[in-house]
Amino acid sequence: MLPAILLPIMGVTLAGQFHQASLFDCILVLIDRGFFMIACLVFLFAIAVPIVRLSGALYLSYCFKFKRLKPSLLSFFRAYHHLDHWAMLNVFMLGIVVSMYKLLDDTELSVNLGLLSFSLWLICSTMSAAALDQDYIWDKLERAFPRSCDDEYC
Repeated sequence: MLPAILLPIMGVTLAGQFHQASLFDCILVLIDRGFFMIACLVFLFAIAVPIVRLSGALYLSYCFKFKRLKPSLLSFFRAYHHLDHWAMLNVFMLGIVVSMYKLLDDTELSVNLGLLSFSLWLICSTMSAAALDQDYIWDKLERAFPRSCDDEYC
């Protein structure tokens, strides 16, 4: 995750000047130019939510692997389940590919290690979402901690 955020994604040479930027640099440039809302959204959907989502999948896997189920996992997994729709790594990657395609005719592009790291982070995130069987987790948690009719979801 850190290399994907901090390493330069691509470099652009235009009119003899070379510029490269990482995901973090892009957020700083957006803030510097006054686009605070867009910077917050990029940070939230391209960095924060995917990190929390991948960390949550790791925590859930750990709890199930070592049989450390707690009643709080029901609330945790409910919140984790809502994050599935908010991680936008694939949309950001699509934006990178489209921008590279558009810039290819006018500039000289160089692909850096940040793009490889970002691609691997996207693959890890996708594989963790595909490998985490949500029906199995719900079933195990509901069997371990049956709900009483006083719950708001009963």
